[in-house]
Amino acid sequence: MKFKKSLLTLFIVILSLCVVLFGCGKAADEGSKDTPQGTASEESPKQEAETKTVTLELSSWRTEDVEPFNRINEAFNKKYPNIKVEFKPIKNTEYDAQIKIALESGEGPDLLYLRPYDAGRLLASSGVIMELTPEMVPALKDANPSYLEAFKTDDGKIYALPGGRVMLGFLYNKKIFQEYGLEEPKTWDEFYQVCEKLQENGVRPIAMGFKDAWTIAHRSYQMLPAFIEGNAEEWRRKLLNGEVRFTDESFVNHLACLNKMKEYCGSDFLGLGYVDTQQLFLAEQAAIFPGGSFEITYFRQTNPDLEFDVFATPSNTKAGPAPVAMTPSWGYSINKNTRNVDECLVYLNWLATPEAAEIIVNELPGMPPMIPGNIEIEDEIMKKWSSFVGEKGDNVAMYWAFDKLNSQVPTGAVLIGEAVQMMWQGDYTPEQAAEHVQKGISTWYEPHK
Repeated sequence: MKFKKSLLTLFIVILSLCVVLFGCGKAADEGSKDTPQGTASEESPKQEAETKTVTLELSSWRTEDVEPFNRINEAFNKKYPNIKVEFKPIKNTEYDAQIKIALESGEGPDLLYLRPYDAGRLLASSGVIMELTPEMVPALKDANPSYLEAFKTDDGKIYALPGGRVMLGFLYNKKIFQEYGLEEPKTWDEFYQVCEKLQENGVRPIAMGFKDAWTIAHRSYQMLPAFIEGNAEEWRRKLLNGEVRFTDESFVNHLACLNKMKEYCGSDFLGLGYVDTQQLFLAEQAAIFPGGSFEITYFRQTNPDLEFDVFATPSNTKAGPAPVAMTPSWGYSINKNTRNVDECLVYLNWLATPEAAEIIVNELPGMPPMIPGNIEIEDEIMKKWSSFVGEKGDNVAMYWAFDKLNSQVPTGAVLIGEAVQMMWQGDYTPEQAAEHVQKGISTWYEPHK
């Protein structure tokens, strides 16, 4: 009996060992067949991203966008439930320093807003931002070259997906225009006729002031493309290369336009700052406000009863609107040290879809995305403003001073502000104002020496 019991025990042990050995052998065989030792998985980034749940941090300097971006990211999370994106902005004045320190220490957010042109290039050139290629983000293949230039290093590498943009134009009070039977001007002659009619009736035509030089610089960015013969972006690149000077006829003519506009800004315009001009327009004490698309939300929130619309900057060289002066506001970049590259690429590629772009432009109506170009826009003013760039989105001109010309002092922005202020005071002619800019830039910018 004892012998039979021992045999039974031995049989059970042998049977158990066979089961274990067979199971382990099968698992080892399957593992080596699917992913050989030392070889990375062949799954695509998107497939890999879908196999785990992660939380990405997106940093920005736009603290006012927390609620809109929370809704934008909720829409993304519905499509990709395994990836959660948290929007964590930093105060604008502290953003650059904090991000630089964090990234250079190997830390920082997975994703971040990157400033365009020189500030962004400086950070990217330090090696802390991941290079993006069209293979990683296919939308880059068809992106407008002018948009991509804002996020390229000097050796041509792309370090951000272009994000939001600001466009310049003329906002106007619809009630005032209707009261005096005025239509949106299509030419500069019509523009001046509108201003004359308003002035004759005791209405301040334009809310524009003298005190804040940066707003004067923006009027220069807005008006210059209207006076350029041919392609405005090609002209701007020639300016950067030194093939065109600031004393060029186009530049002088746009200064003459700015000089004439002062006649319609009210007798007190020399004492007006940017906030003053906003208040004049909000209080319906001025009919026209030259400004940026970012003003839309502020004007609506501050005075919900204000009825306003937008018209394009007229062209002085062709029929139809002038090239729309615009600048990229930010780009989306990936921290080179993130452990979640695949998930970050899923997010960037989603941001580049029409689906995401429509959500973004309707959450942030004053800053429409640059990629893709053709999207459905709910906001009627933003929809109209966006139409000025043309079906292909190529009727645009970047702010002339933002690329390279603001990288040292005296900056292009400061010089044009000074030049126009001197001209408005009667100390400069348009030609002398142009020469002021040329002399200042030539003190440090090699192509203009």
